[in-house]
Amino acid sequence: VGIGGLLSSSTLVGAGYFTPEEFLGLKDAGAIGDVCCHFLDAEGEACLTEYSERVVGLTLEQIRLIPKVIGVATGAEKAQSVAAAIRGGYVSTLVCDRELAEALEIER
Repeated sequence: VGIGGLLSSSTLVGAGYFTPEEFLGLKDAGAIGDVCCHFLDAEGEACLTEYSERVVGLTLEQIRLIPKVIGVATGAEKAQSVAAAIRGGYVSTLVCDRELAEALEIER
């Protein structure tokens, strides 16, 4: 699964789903990142569920029930989002770059 951060460089912004300002404004509603376009708070719980209703794909609850889920993310700036995805139980294995791995070590 893809794990995203609330960054103006997000593919959700690049694809035109959000303006950079709208996307960064999601933080005000408690979001810190997403798993498969489902927004999460810092504890890994779903938030902004009105956006999740638009996603064509698995729900967070369905993802959580899968025994082995590989999460993919790069960049130290996604450490908080990845940590939330792990806390929420959505990822059992993580594929990442060195910068993110080091940032996650600091996050712990």
